[in-house]
Amino acid sequence: MYYKHPNKVSDGDLCKWIRYKNISRFKSTILSKLDTEVLIHYHEGFCTILPKGIIYVEKKIPFEIVE
Repeated sequence: MYYKHPNKVSDGDLCKWIRYKNISRFKSTILSKLDTEVLIHYHEGFCTILPKGIIYVEKKIPFEIVE
């Protein structure tokens, strides 16, 4: 979602990208939790990263390529 911002991303695409096998569980646990924590907006099958989510990614996820 970070790289697609400000565009929406479908929950199905996210599930494929991270190779999560159970899409219904992915929606009900992971995406719902991120929405509750206001890191993303999740509505009708689409996700958008929110400012709090962007800050989280930029602080917690390393962007350098490791060889």
